[in-house]
Amino acid sequence: MTPSSRILQALLVAALASALFLGAALLPGRALVPFPPENIPPLGSELTERGLTRADLLIGNPTGGDKYNQSLAWDRLSHDRFARGEWPLWTRALGGGAPVVPQMGQIYMPWTWLLAWLHPTTLYGPWFFLHQCVLGLLVYLFLSRLGLSHGAALVGVVCAVAGLWTQARVHHNVILSAALPLFGALTCVHALFAGAGWRVAGALALAVGIPWLGGFAPVALQSAYVVLAFAVACTLSAPPGQRRMAWLRVGCAFALGGLIACPQMLPVLAANQDSARSLPSLPDMRQQTMDWAHLLTAVWPDLLCWSAPTFFADSLDNARPPYAALWLLDQQGANRMNWPETAFAIGVPGVALLLAALTDRQRRAPAWFFAACAGLGLLLAMGRWPFLEVATLLPGTRSGDARRFLFLTAIGLPVLAALGADRWLRGESLRLSRWFALGLALLSAALFALHLAPAPTVERAYAELAVQRYAAQGVTSDLFLAKVHPTEGAANRAHLLATFGRAALAAAATWLALRWRRRSVLALVAVTALELWHAGRGPVVAVPATRVDTPPRLLAPALAATTAADRAGQPRPRMQRIEPLAPGDQGPRPTQLLQGNLPAFWGLEDLGIYTSLAPRRLEQLFDAIDPAAPGEPRVVLGGAGVQTLRRPAALAHPLLDVLGLRYVAASRALQEANLRDCTPADYPGAERLYERTTAGAPFGFVARARIVPDTTERLRLLGDRTRDARSEVLLENPEAPAADADATATVRVVTWADEHLAFAVDAHGAGYLRVADPWDAGWTATLDGTPTELFVADHCLRAVHVPTGAHIVELRYDGAQVRWPPRLGLLGATIALLLCICGRRRSPR
Repeated sequence: MTPSSRILQALLVAALASALFLGAALLPGRALVPFPPENIPPLGSELTERGLTRADLLIGNPTGGDKYNQSLAWDRLSHDRFARGEWPLWTRALGGGAPVVPQMGQIYMPWTWLLAWLHPTTLYGPWFFLHQCVLGLLVYLFLSRLGLSHGAALVGVVCAVAGLWTQARVHHNVILSAALPLFGALTCVHALFAGAGWRVAGALALAVGIPWLGGFAPVALQSAYVVLAFAVACTLSAPPGQRRMAWLRVGCAFALGGLIACPQMLPVLAANQDSARSLPSLPDMRQQTMDWAHLLTAVWPDLLCWSAPTFFADSLDNARPPYAALWLLDQQGANRMNWPETAFAIGVPGVALLLAALTDRQRRAPAWFFAACAGLGLLLAMGRWPFLEVATLLPGTRSGDARRFLFLTAIGLPVLAALGADRWLRGESLRLSRWFALGLALLSAALFALHLAPAPTVERAYAELAVQRYAAQGVTSDLFLAKVHPTEGAANRAHLLATFGRAALAAAATWLALRWRRRSVLALVAVTALELWHAGRGPVVAVPATRVDTPPRLLAPALAATTAADRAGQPRPRMQRIEPLAPGDQGPRPTQLLQGNLPAFWGLEDLGIYTSLAPRRLEQLFDAIDPAAPGEPRVVLGGAGVQTLRRPAALAHPLLDVLGLRYVAASRALQEANLRDCTPADYPGAERLYERTTAGAPFGFVARARIVPDTTERLRLLGDRTRDARSEVLLENPEAPAADADATATVRVVTWADEHLAFAVDAHGAGYLRVADPWDAGWTATLDGTPTELFVADHCLRAVHVPTGAHIVELRYDGAQVRWPPRLGLLGATIALLLCICGRRRSPR
């Protein structure tokens, strides 16, 4: 078999495994989503019209809402701008205005450029398929580089594609994008220490820099550490004369990779300096760790989560865990992750084979290196002392959820499975692997037999186990059973029978394959792919794209006003959600009326925003507008943006007039004086849409300016509902020019675009032109073509001083912070590509 045919076969295996897993998500007109969009309240009110029932909604991953409140909106914005031949850097659609790069946009990641041709709703099926094919190819090339046989490399490919990468990350596309180049980088490092030249160094620079362009720093950082650690391991086996030159090339590649990462990471680092997000403490990180019981998912992948087809809940935010998770997990919140952060399955054949890899004397170095990666990832994801404490001393590792360290396990396990398969194909007996497979088959069969008892018996048994575990919390078996859905016991029994029955069959097939004299790689590949498809099909929900694209009829008046404003070239009316709490309501945050960022996906300009780097000033401003009482949820997300207003009385705040808030979607009827009910007459739900009759334009001339340098005092004044916020602007620069208290002006919009605003101002007296968009250091201002200072107004907004007379005021998003990072990235990418094309070709040994 020629090398090209082997590569083609590896691609075919990756494609088949991915297609098997994604299924209907690959069909035209289908949207890959974590759960049906009708779980979002306004859409849920239209169930009957859509031909659905409540039972149709309880499928998928109840904790995968990031697809709705992150990916969809930003991808729709990028798609629209790319289609117009524009490069998106700032958008007015979210939070009143937000930079694309430090938020959820990955416009410099090459995969994102597919949005120029593909619609974001139907993108994710083909997108994951292409990712999986490229991943399979890179895994195959790396395993071949290690000297493994073709068959063993195919086993590694199917373990990676059908197991860890798809099942654990199917709704976290940014994770997969950041992780994808890693195996290519490892291949380059291995080749450099074998004598490869600058061409490979250029490829390594691209493989090191591209992960950072996705903006998901935890995975990009872990990838960088693994590549450096692998370089150290390769040093030990490289000829002494090649080590210095190899390290020189690795160092240059990392330096170029840093330049390539500049367009994404420099704005992110700058935004992080003024973000409302704070680093979690070690106790907080331990709250997000895994339990020892999660180790069981290596052989029973869906033991702790609903695999398919449904989960049980009285609301999306209150999904009930499977009985096994309720009994086995100490941290009940962890079970609800339902794959994305807690699964690390490579299939029963893969687990059996990796046991053989650990005793492989022929390839001891790579086996122990990747075993260390896998083991360290598990220990860190579980928050074991002292590993988590030591890891947080490394730069960047203390950035959030400790379960993301499971990425290290995702790197190691497929390689170990392939190393074990190589031993098997070399003719070794693998006695330990055979005994493991046989023992697992017998254990799974015994557990399967135990669950053949009637559903009420199984349910009562788990109730007693739950009582023993949670007796200190006052849980009794009757209390447990009182909350059980009538069909939940039968569903749990069927779920556990499928889990243990599948494992018994897979383990028996593995035992037979390992004993079979004719060593068939195809048998192991088929067993692995089918087992993991059956275990992990639950999170893969494919619905007609029109169900996602079609906005709820509740928002029809706001969308009509937006369309009319676009046609007239006027500023769009803005909207916000509100979920009024009844007096005295406290405790957990209620189900959101609309997912964060979702209104922007449907074409509305929303003052709310969900973002990983929410500006501190933005959250402080909304906290001042609608402060939370003790024990009550805040209107902001504490570092993740502005979620929703809470109190109906806050709708009368004059700052909302300044911000141009015109439409409000509420979960029930409101009676505020400045609201006009404009809910469509035939809307079937209890939600309402209101127009605020006091809303103004999101810009205007202000004659009264007060300088308030103290932050606390400034926020106090901003929260004061009796202050005339429309006629007065609060500045913080003591050197700001004075305004004439009796000045007047007419303001006409000349240009109203995302990254360019222009106004014709005819002022009778000096004052300030205030634009009610968030202040950002990337914005610059000119007065009649001459640069002028852009002031921070009202703690978070922008203002330009305008003297008497007729003037043209322009604001552009083109500061040095905006222009230079892409230039540096282009320089690094150009050098790396030139090395790949023109570098001296050398044949590594």
